[in-house]
This record gives sequence, structure tokens and C-alpha cells, in this order.
Amino acid sequence: VREVGKWKKWKGERSMSRSPLAPITPLAVLATVLTLTLTVAFSTSAGTPTTPSRLVRRIASALSLSSSLSGSNSNNDGLDSSPNPWRAVDVSDVHSPALSSLSPSTVRPWSNDAYLESCNLYDALTTSSDEFIKPLIVSALSALDQCYRLYGPDLTLSSYNGGKDACVIMSLHRAAHANYFRKLQQAGAGNPNTIPTAPRVCFFDNPDEFDEITALLKQTVSEFDLDMMCLTNCDFAMGLQALIEAGAPEGGKNNMAFILGTRVGDPNCKDQKVFEPSSDWMPPFMRVNPVLDWTYGHIWHFLRLFDLPYCPLYDAGFTSLGSKHDTYPCPALKKQNAEGYWPAYMLTDWSRERDGRVKKSKSSGTAPAPPPS
Repeated sequence: VREVGKWKKWKGERSMSRSPLAPITPLAVLATVLTLTLTVAFSTSAGTPTTPSRLVRRIASALSLSSSLSGSNSNNDGLDSSPNPWRAVDVSDVHSPALSSLSPSTVRPWSNDAYLESCNLYDALTTSSDEFIKPLIVSALSALDQCYRLYGPDLTLSSYNGGKDACVIMSLHRAAHANYFRKLQQAGAGNPNTIPTAPRVCFFDNPDEFDEITALLKQTVSEFDLDMMCLTNCDFAMGLQALIEAGAPEGGKNNMAFILGTRVGDPNCKDQKVFEPSSDWMPPFMRVNPVLDWTYGHIWHFLRLFDLPYCPLYDAGFTSLGSKHDTYPCPALKKQNAEGYWPAYMLTDWSRERDGRVKKSKSSGTAPAPPPS
């Protein structure tokens, strides 16, 4: 608890230091004081203690709100605050110059704030004394450390689609990514290869995506300075083929490590191992499944223990997310004597995780992009 407490305190301080604030005007100050006064008053009347760390976060939120109230025209939309954090690439156009942006050579340096935060996350994960999740964290990070030893940062990327499992993967990925560069720096100071580059993640665009998923992706890509490649007009295999070809040297082939959130019991898991070559009908790459042995309970314990981001739909009773046309809140979480649903982490019968998903008939042809879960 002590180690996690330190991590959350540091995380809150860094979040405040990174908040893009507009110039402070008299109206902004007035709005800040009013917003903060009302916030503290309401929380006190509700019996919620206003701790220093919570107060810090409220001040930062109030300042951001007051900046918008004061009519500031500062760029505060997240995606445009850092250079090229999100690249949408139409994979169906094989002649598009944009396909070259998928090459590992286009990866940019990682912001120092995001790098340091991810280093601290790695330390918090490896020093956690929580017996329920600790063995699985150790195993997952060990797999990722081996992945980086074999493939390096340029040919390692993860699937980040905003589902709960993907949120765990994104957090583990950036922590392992930061630790890889930290070890390089400790071993050879001054080597240009030790300059941290942004973690590579990809997202298969879906026109029927939940708005909440899109908002989460944009927020976290900006906050953690991820190198996001948004692949459009393609299925899973087609998108991966484009990524692999972009990473291959001229006239040669190059394998790629793709970190996934597959867990035992998932429909597509079958008998996969932590390191599993892709199926014959797919382009050649190595599947890396660091959370293969995690349960539904482990996923939620991890996200909540380390105060990590996840889609707010899970707080509204959704337990497994697909598209907005085939996903509903889990019936097992329906409140009996009130409207609404309990949060996803309160589900006790984990076998009902997918009860809110409309079952689809098997379709022929190419495989679709993997939906969030």
C-alpha cells in the first residue's frame, strides 16, 4: 500500500505539472476561486474528505475549466499539443505516401515527462506487495522484457483499442518500454541509441466505435505521448501486413512483435502461449500475450490498484466492449431496486463477462479487427 501510495502521489503531481494551462486572467482567477469553493463545499457536505492530493487535482481541473470560461484561445485539445501523436493511415490505398509513416524510422523522441512517469510506473509495479496481483505482474513484465531483448523498441508495438484488457497492456507496455531505455542509459551514457523513443501502439479504426472509447484513446495518447498509428479501411490481417512491410528493410523481411491483451477463455485464444507465432493465414509476426493467465478479476484489480485510466462505459455497467451496435450493459449488474447498473469491477460471476455482447454468426472472408474487450 505504501509503494502504491507513493506512485499515486507522484502521478498526481506530474499530472498537475503537465496540465496545459492558459494565461491566467482576472476572470480566470475569479472562475477558479468560485469553482474550487463550490467543489470543496459539495465534497464536505457529502462527507468526502478533501485531502491535499485531491485538492491538487481539483485546483488543476478548476484552472483548466476557468481557462475555457475566460475564452482563452490556447491550444488545449490534447492531440495537437505534441508533434504528430496520432497518425491516421488509409491502408486500403497501397500507393498512399502515408504508408511510409508506419515505418519504425518515423518514431519520434519520447517526452521526458511521459518517460519519467512510465519509469516510475515500472518501479511501482515491480515493488508492489499486493499478493493477489504481484506474481502476474512479475510474469507479464518478464515476458515484455524478453520481447524487448529479442525485437527491440522499433519492432515492438501493441494493440491499443481502449478496452479494459488493452488499457492494462498499454500501461504494461509503456512501463517496460521506459525500463528498456533506462537500462540502456545506465549501461552506456552518451550513446544516441539510449534516447527514449515514444512507445508504438496501433488502433484499427471502426466507424461504429463508442465515442467514449475514442475520447479515452485521444486523451491517453496525448497524456502518455504514445506514437499512435490509426489504421483505417482495413481488417486485422491487412493492417498488420502494412505494418510489417513498412518495418522491413529494402529487399528483405522483418518480423514484428505485437503485444496483445489475449486471455485464456477469450474466443480467439485457443491454446496460445505467451509467445505465439501468428497463424498460417496471417502475415508473419510474433504474438506476445503477457496477460494470458490473468482473470477478469485480475484485470480490474490491476487498473484500480494503480489508478490507471479506463473507459467510463465500464462504470456504467458494461463489462465487455464491442461496437455501439452490439454491446449493452451486463444484465448481471442491473440494480434490483434502482435504475442503472453497477460498475464492471463489481461483477462477481466472471463467467458472465460477455453477457452484454450480441452474439454474431461466423462470417467468411477476412478476419475483422479485434474489438475492445
